[in-house]
Amino acid sequence: MIAKINDWQAQIFSWLSVACTLLMTYESIARYAFNSPTMWGYSTVIMMGAAMYFFGFAYVHKLNEHVRVDVFYSRFSERGKALLDVVCAIFLFFPLIGALTYGAFYMVIDSWVTLEVNIESTWLPLMGPIRSICAIGLLLFLLQGISQFIDDLRKVIRRPQ
Repeated sequence: MIAKINDWQAQIFSWLSVACTLLMTYESIARYAFNSPTMWGYSTVIMMGAAMYFFGFAYVHKLNEHVRVDVFYSRFSERGKALLDVVCAIFLFFPLIGALTYGAFYMVIDSWVTLEVNIESTWLPLMGPIRSICAIGLLLFLLQGISQFIDDLRKVIRRPQ
């Protein structure tokens, strides 16, 4: 189910790249051709880019396409790869992504309660929505990691045939 959710959200959020391109084209034309830049264009593209990245984490993990140094990994059997993935998940993935997800949701609550705004933009957009999107993206990444961990654990425990 987690994999299907990540497939679905990846299809939706991939369209943000088109929206970012169109928005930056509009912003560039407005700024350089008409000397009339928008207050909101650049900040909006930054937020859309953050959404693409954070929702992309889970999808890339699902496809097992994150960058890895595989000097030895590629030479392992499927079971050996699964064992290494289980060990790395326990000692690296879960502590790091768990802490990031926890911290992100803490920041979401704080952002909504204080009505935090982006002071680096003259538009002063609320930060709660983008912080929420980033936290949900991290949660999907963590859930995809749990799903992958279970699959890898099954490969390790399964008896060779």
